Amino acid sequence: MLIYYDANGAITGVMRLAPHVTPPPGDHIEVPDETDLSDPFRWRVVAGALAPETAATPAMRRMALDRVAAKREETRLTTLTDMKFQSLYYMVKLMEAQAFVAASASGTPDPADYPMLVSEVGPIETGGTAPTLAEVAQVVLNLNALWRQMGGPVEAACFAAAAAIAAAATRAEIDAATAGLDTAISQITGALG
Repeated sequence: MLIYYDANGAITGVMRLAPHVTPPPGDHIEVPDETDLSDPFRWRVVAGALAPETAATPAMRRMALDRVAAKREETRLTTLTDMKFQSLYYMVKLMEAQAFVAASASGTPDPADYPMLVSEVGPIETGGTAPTLAEVAQVVLNLNALWRQMGGPVEAACFAAAAAIAAAATRAEIDAATAGLDTAISQITGALG
């Protein structure tokens, strides 16, 4: 396997060639095919050999920030559905649930005023959210409360990790920031059980 690198030793490309093929021009070294380069930003070429990258490079920061964004989204999807415009439906259902509870306190609400909630009434076994309109409203309110309880701490953990990544001087500091985020998210979601 050929590893191409720039004047600073940063890896710019990895290539496998058949034995009879002449390598393209450029600074490169040859390493065994089984060398793990799944994360080429962990390495650099120093004195003609692969060496662990210890500095926090812009590419490492980008990859780490991508991991922060992915972790944020993965955590959100534990309580939210991933569909285009789904957040709009959640907002409308929340408004309907709040209005239903308020109307219930002063009388009997008209189901026609709550079409999003009515659409979810039915046995859970057949795809419904709950058997009655009042129970659907309560489920919507409970899920919103859960997300609000989890959302703030998740955002804070992600912003803290992003700040630590931006300030990192070494690869180890970037790795510590992403590991810290994983720990924080596990603690947040574990506490909500």
